[in-house]
Amino acid sequence: MLGKTALLLYKLTTGCCPEFLMKNTVHARSQDSSAGRFILTLISNSGDLRAAGPVTALVLLLLCLCTFSQGVSAADEPRFFTALPAACTVQLTGFTRARATMELVSEHSGKVTEVNFDVGDTIPANSVFVRTDPTFLELDLKRNLASQARAMSEIDYFDREAARYRTLVQRQTAAVSALDKLEQELTRSRHTLHELEVEEAVLREKLARTAVPAPSGWRVIRRFIEPGEWISAGQTAAVLGDFRKLLIPYALSPDEYHSLMELDPSIVLTLPDQGDRQIKARIFRVSPAFDPVTRKINVELAVSEGMPVMRGGFRCRLTISLPDRSGAVLAPKTALEQRYEDFWLVRKSGRKVRVLILGDGPDQETVRITSPDIRPGEKFYLHPPR
Repeated sequence: MLGKTALLLYKLTTGCCPEFLMKNTVHARSQDSSAGRFILTLISNSGDLRAAGPVTALVLLLLCLCTFSQGVSAADEPRFFTALPAACTVQLTGFTRARATMELVSEHSGKVTEVNFDVGDTIPANSVFVRTDPTFLELDLKRNLASQARAMSEIDYFDREAARYRTLVQRQTAAVSALDKLEQELTRSRHTLHELEVEEAVLREKLARTAVPAPSGWRVIRRFIEPGEWISAGQTAAVLGDFRKLLIPYALSPDEYHSLMELDPSIVLTLPDQGDRQIKARIFRVSPAFDPVTRKINVELAVSEGMPVMRGGFRCRLTISLPDRSGAVLAPKTALEQRYEDFWLVRKSGRKVRVLILGDGPDQETVRITSPDIRPGEKFYLHPPR
């Protein structure tokens, strides 16, 4: 048809009979109505066109070629579609939990005098969670200080006596053995004082540890004691958790793990219980161990923002796309032709191929299909001919 159009324009520029123009224009109008109307306009002004010369005719020829080529491609392209390889979508569910948990443990026995926080409270900076009665430790410290005073008095006495006996021994008016005995007592008193000083440091440290501190920013998960109760050394007073960052554990197969690594750090999680709200996550840590029972890799994702409340128990859905090993392809629903319980696709050659529907595609307009006679890249009718 393009050849006839070019010939028609040539005749317009060189001069021809109107019968020739009308005969060839009918064919153009039957192929493309807009192009036909355009050429009819040229016919009506053929005298002016011949006067304009071959340059103007060449420009018009190019315009016609573009018009016809666009019309042909636009009419042909939507008739067929290309089968694309399908991806298998896997959805995994995990629940949020604290980044870390810890137990607060009392280091010595005693009566609980105060508990400053309850379940759900956030610990502020420089806070004491629980405090025990320090009465007996304070009494032990007083006794220690009294013993130190006695030891220092003995040291002072034996030091003066030893100095006096050294003078007497030099004058040979006292026995050397008496001087040795005094110096030995002086040394023993100094050692006793040093032991008492160490004991004082221990008692003061125990007094400081009657107050059990808690890390700031953490929240109370469980509390096991009340004021007035007796707590033993090593007993757990409370369990705290760091909810400033949430972790979601997943157990992934090797294929799922590799696909997840390709998504990091642009991983998106969906909260089904919060109106399918989407939040960003990243890989926090990956266990190097391999579970021989489940044959899975343990991966933890971290979420630090976007949550309605930073707490545990939120259901998070992770969607991973994996290559479909069955060889399935994607096809529009409009391309399927149903005959009884079977579905068919029609090739460009007109040959029909029976297919099996595996499920919906990534959108509402496509489905996943499989057939031993279909490979990705092949073309089929978008709307099967009737």
